[in-house]
Amino acid sequence: MLKWPIRRRIIALLLVVAFITIALGMTSKLFKSDEIEKVAKQLLNDMNIAYLNGDEELLKEQYDVDTLYGKWAFEYALKKMEYIKTWSEKQGIEYTDIKSDYKFTKVSGSDQAFDLTVKSIDQYDYKYKDGDTVANSYSIAVYHYMRIEMKKDKWVITKDWFSDPMSDSLGIEEEKKPEIKEYINTYQYDNYKLEGRRKDAVKYADKYSSALINNSYNDKYRNYNPVGGDCANFASQVLHEGGGFKKNSVWNYDKGGSLAWIKAYNLTHYLLNSGRGSRIAVGGYESVYQAAYKLQPGDIVAYEEKGDIKHVSVITGYDSKGYPLVNCHNVDRHRVPWDLGWNREGIKYWFVRVHY
Repeated sequence: MLKWPIRRRIIALLLVVAFITIALGMTSKLFKSDEIEKVAKQLLNDMNIAYLNGDEELLKEQYDVDTLYGKWAFEYALKKMEYIKTWSEKQGIEYTDIKSDYKFTKVSGSDQAFDLTVKSIDQYDYKYKDGDTVANSYSIAVYHYMRIEMKKDKWVITKDWFSDPMSDSLGIEEEKKPEIKEYINTYQYDNYKLEGRRKDAVKYADKYSSALINNSYNDKYRNYNPVGGDCANFASQVLHEGGGFKKNSVWNYDKGGSLAWIKAYNLTHYLLNSGRGSRIAVGGYESVYQAAYKLQPGDIVAYEEKGDIKHVSVITGYDSKGYPLVNCHNVDRHRVPWDLGWNREGIKYWFVRVHY
């Protein structure tokens, strides 16, 4: 039998614990996944507004820059914003809107901090500044591996690892020349009549670009992104499934794909050496941008960096000024201007005519 003073102390302690529990319950909230998704969407949408308007302060507000990863994420996003501005000046365009659709594949955490994996389909709308009223748009799929936390009664991003082609493209300042912009803006564009195997190749490229909200990779084929990249595999699929090119002993998908099927360097040289393709031009942006207008839907653009072809994309159409657009995997693009995201110093472009 407990003595009364001891019982009184225990009761008092239990009352204190109860009051603390009630107080915490009043000041804390257990958030549901759909509520966290709304928070993440708002943060990402505010980032789009900042990108569109070049608003560095608004962009900074989305991050906790007092943490190391939060600071790194902000600096990476700031590079993207600067690139958007510089590329638009080079091109002679203005962006009119950036809008995104989101697919959340992971949401986990506590009531104050959450980790999220998000596929964001970002659509960029633009028009040329010379009075052209035609609206243009392109889409890029960006995967965010992010962490958001409640700090000072506000949700902020404390980590965001994402792959975006516009965050690491340096050297574009060299391409901002009046003669380049004038050529792009005054080019006399003739509508290209798309038909036959080229038409089928483009149809396949659009269906499986994975840069639209309702399309994805073709699950008949392995996704090579985790082991170096899926760009050549995708281009080979376009040529075979859409364009009707038959596999052979060098170029095939048997047992997971030959080097000529899955490697950008090997695919480019296979096309050139086999007679299935021929070279239109090779060189830096300033030396080849005019030759780009010779590219036809279904042709290939390869991107060389430090002596190695590291990426390939497929021409799928043109914008209102006849500027060629591409589809590709990693980073997944749908009808994106052919050089966007590839303006780093030292890049060489290979334009390959495919003989359908």
